[in-house]
Amino acid sequence: MVSDSNETLYGKLSEEQLSKYGEGVDRQRSKLDAGTEEIDPGIFIINRDDLVSEWELQAMRSYKFAQKAAQYRLKESDLKRQLEVAETKLGNNVRLNFQSHGITKLTEKAVEEVVQLDPSIEELNERIRNVRYFYDIYNAAVVALEQKRNGLDNLTRLQNSNYYASKQ
Repeated sequence: MVSDSNETLYGKLSEEQLSKYGEGVDRQRSKLDAGTEEIDPGIFIINRDDLVSEWELQAMRSYKFAQKAAQYRLKESDLKRQLEVAETKLGNNVRLNFQSHGITKLTEKAVEEVVQLDPSIEELNERIRNVRYFYDIYNAAVVALEQKRNGLDNLTRLQNSNYYASKQ
């Protein structure tokens, strides 16, 4: 459950990070949930003064983005299946009624051209490209969060070895 105004399902941001990136948390969360992905880069920033909170949020953030990537992968798979069915149905229709589609001589190349130029096929291809784009965005966020995890690990080791202790 969200307890702090700066805590979202996608991460905890400091007031400085919120103002720096000019994006309210609620607006950011609704954009992500609506599928108009623009991931706030603030979630990739490590707050060295609060490594405990960073570690607590890290797994949840990674999971949420991996989950979204998997959802988009599933959407892509469903759309590809729909595309195959639509292409097959349209191809069969063109073969049966090739003259009504402007084909004088029935060849596989002619059928394929009619199928690929059909607006419904073009729309499905565009939807597949968009879904693939959002999958790639979320997958990149997962990779970035893995890099952040490595940074957190290194910073924790440095802190535990008193690297940041003041010299006396």
